[in-house]
Amino acid sequence: MIEGKKTTKFNDRKTPLSKAYISQMYEDKDGNLWFNLDNGKDKLDAGIYILRTNGVWERVTHKNPKVFSENSINYFLLDEVKNVLWLTLNNVGILRYDISTKQWEIYTNENSNVPSVNIEKITKDKDGAIWAATYAGVIRLNVK
Repeated sequence: MIEGKKTTKFNDRKTPLSKAYISQMYEDKDGNLWFNLDNGKDKLDAGIYILRTNGVWERVTHKNPKVFSENSINYFLLDEVKNVLWLTLNNVGILRYDISTKQWEIYTNENSNVPSVNIEKITKDKDGAIWAATYAGVIRLNVK
């Protein structure tokens, strides 16, 4: 990390960053750093990790422990207004994680109008609508 003239290395073998590569990173409004880690030495290390401002690491877990190791997370979006983490997962679809309740929802082409289980990017527009780029076109999610 480079801040002005100060450089900080995150190479401590005790952190999740030493086990995989960072494919995406986001700093939330509180200064916590969110990481998407992929292709780890042990694929079970893949997934979303948070480095809290107090220096403590936290991992976002799913009830199926292999969901992130068997399917790559292409992109994530942290909706800080609704306290929701959105993930696009290869060969699965879109995952919605309510951070407050720790509840997951999965949107696939079997249970919704998501046209493809291969989704690259996800974003939120100025009105709060969620958009995703799939292999079968762009979709807008109507989420309650």
